[in-house]
Amino acid sequence: MPARVRCFVGLALPDGHRAALAAHLEGCALRAPGYRWVAAGDLHLTLRFLGGLEPAQLDRVRRALARVEGAPFGIALDGMGTFGPRLSPRVAWLRVSDGVPACTALAEAVETACRSAGLEPEARPFRAHVTVARQRREGEHLPPLPPAPVLPPWTVEDFVLYESRPDLPSTRYLPIERYPLRTSSGR
Repeated sequence: MPARVRCFVGLALPDGHRAALAAHLEGCALRAPGYRWVAAGDLHLTLRFLGGLEPAQLDRVRRALARVEGAPFGIALDGMGTFGPRLSPRVAWLRVSDGVPACTALAEAVETACRSAGLEPEARPFRAHVTVARQRREGEHLPPLPPAPVLPPWTVEDFVLYESRPDLPSTRYLPIERYPLRTSSGR
């Protein structure tokens, strides 16, 4: 039986943003050890989780993603939020403050490509955010955290098909392929 590759499609944060967030996330991890904090080098905005794909499925998805069209767009992050109960949320994240409509349109185009490649529709609605931490145990309390650093807006020029490698000492996200954003007239 062929090995499955655990994948997702996302937007990479600029290196400067990751570097600016590194110390902030380390400080948050000290205040909230009951959460698994994402390594700054792995920060991304998920457009579509794909799950475990067999090699033939992965090839179909890669070809379908290569046909996704969309113009580069501006995006900005501003502040933190959570999913789940206020005192013990499941997830902590950075909010997308600018570029949500364009980001949503790209996520919809990626969803269409994934369906054309034979994947089941995504059951969860898309919410533009960058996950920074996940609860280790249900009910874990999240203490007040320092405000996230102010990050300048940037232009998203591509999206990435990532492999998620949970078998490494800590889960890592490795780029498989980058897809430049362009419109049909920009080919």
